[in-house]
Amino acid sequence: MKQVHSFLHAWAHQTSFLALAAMFLGCSGAAMAAGLSGTAMTGKLPLTNATVKLWQVSTTGYGQGDTLVAQAATNSSGQWSISTITCSPANSEVFVIARSGFGGGPIRILAFLGPCNALPSNVAINEVTSIAAIWALQQFMLVSNSGSIGAPSTNPTGLANAGLNAANLANVTTGTTPGSALPPGATAPIAKINTLADIMAACDVTGGPPSTPCTSLFSAATPPGGAAPTDTYDAMLDVALFPVNNVNELFALIGTTPPFNPVIPASPTDWTLAVNYASNGLDAPGSPAIDASGNIWVPNALGNSLSKFNAAGRPLSGGGLPGFNGGGLNIPFAVAIDSNGNAWVTNEGNNSLSEFSSDGTAMSPADTGFTGGGLEDPEYLAIDSSNNVWVANCGNFCDKSGVASNVSEFNSAGKALTPTTGLLGGGLDGASGIALDKNGNVWVANEGNNSLSEFNSSGMAVSPPTGFTGGGLDGPVALAVSSTNFIWVTDQLGNAVSEFASNGEPATGPAGTTGGGIVAPLGIAIDSSHNKWIANSTGIAEISVNTVTSPSTGFVDPNNDEPNGAAIDASGNVWVTNTHGNSLSEFVGVAAPVKTPLIGLPTLP
Repeated sequence: MKQVHSFLHAWAHQTSFLALAAMFLGCSGAAMAAGLSGTAMTGKLPLTNATVKLWQVSTTGYGQGDTLVAQAATNSSGQWSISTITCSPANSEVFVIARSGFGGGPIRILAFLGPCNALPSNVAINEVTSIAAIWALQQFMLVSNSGSIGAPSTNPTGLANAGLNAANLANVTTGTTPGSALPPGATAPIAKINTLADIMAACDVTGGPPSTPCTSLFSAATPPGGAAPTDTYDAMLDVALFPVNNVNELFALIGTTPPFNPVIPASPTDWTLAVNYASNGLDAPGSPAIDASGNIWVPNALGNSLSKFNAAGRPLSGGGLPGFNGGGLNIPFAVAIDSNGNAWVTNEGNNSLSEFSSDGTAMSPADTGFTGGGLEDPEYLAIDSSNNVWVANCGNFCDKSGVASNVSEFNSAGKALTPTTGLLGGGLDGASGIALDKNGNVWVANEGNNSLSEFNSSGMAVSPPTGFTGGGLDGPVALAVSSTNFIWVTDQLGNAVSEFASNGEPATGPAGTTGGGIVAPLGIAIDSSHNKWIANSTGIAEISVNTVTSPSTGFVDPNNDEPNGAAIDASGNVWVTNTHGNSLSEFVGVAAPVKTPLIGLPTLP
């Protein structure tokens, strides 16, 4: 039974931060600013007798030691001022922390400011700016009294883009949510951010332990099997990292007169934050991909277009048109990015591939795209280390064309490397999802016979004539390979996820892995810490290693509407397309960062 995108296919036929940094002084040399001033507030009260420190982020590792740039003290009104600031290099990312007790107390609030050579003239440090920074940059922080934020030299893009997302969540000049940088058409979780800020403020306004609100916060924020936090920064970082831990207990801390409003009316299922983007020609969006700069590329089945967003959800495509057009786009289904930054798209409407350069210029034939090689109702695609494009063709199972389901391979110039029949055998039947393992072998999910097929890099079938079976496979749709070389598959009909070893042996039982909001799952993405993120009918689910860690409803953006594909960026954001909702959801900072574009296994950048 074909369900993966029947609503898309039928509906369509029936309806027929690196670029930003370059603007500044550059990456070399030093930047000297005239100064920086602002206020430090706990709730609506000034944070007095506090030390304010401006830090330059580390480039030596995740959460490693930062460089102190300057410091000041707050007065009785919570005001502070730094006269001279020097950063090297000029565009280094910086943040500011205010800490009670002359720098040794349990109250710590912060604001992430972005590039040193583009500082605001005034900064309001409070719990709202703290929540924005912690949630957006949680993958670049360590739970410790130092409060370090950093990334290795291999991932400056992820760090800078996380800063852009913090700017979407809060305005560091006013100390309110959302940020002024939030793009038009975007919806931020304002009430949930305020609620988290109120939870943090419940302790902050009391001056710290032994007050009951602080004792309760530190107890509720203690991670399973972990140590209790000793200040409010670490407490809220624990909440971000363990968003389903003691949710009701934390919600109870906001009290009857919270300082930040509006708040959510009842205790949520979790403390994840999701931003929704609905613009840029999104029209029945399919499976997305992310490039080396952190830009998100989305195919639009009904718009016959390709949308591009920057890492903070700002539209980058169009030029007056709804997304990029041409290149043979015709009911586009999925996109993948090669190592040159070119976007490749499967087209179900005309059995072709489209290719676009990084600036959105069509590189494939305008009317037909690239054809041949067995393309027949192409669905997902994957790109290997040689920039060859591998495509799963559903064929007769999907379109009743009489053409057998097969696998196509194209080189980087768009030339078919497979015969007109494509690659056959190995149990192929209703080929849908496709991915490559660490040995370059190609894995395919088969909806027609509930199996997996495997081909080596030469195109020879490795799996038996019936494919690999078991493990709970039931309507398998998409698949992904973890960094440990295990194959994970979404089972749309079974409401489950299946796991297989690289030798084809199932690693899950006859029901697969269930629960945690896994309902009619479609897309799947795996982060660099082996966590699986699954796009379901109402939200996303998480499997941490082999344990379901999302709540029974999954993690939900209220604007989720038939989530389809999922992708993870180098900041740790999980991006999900909403096919019926014509939007893009970003679950902020929840995953371990992934090097992009994704070619081969997911690795830590």
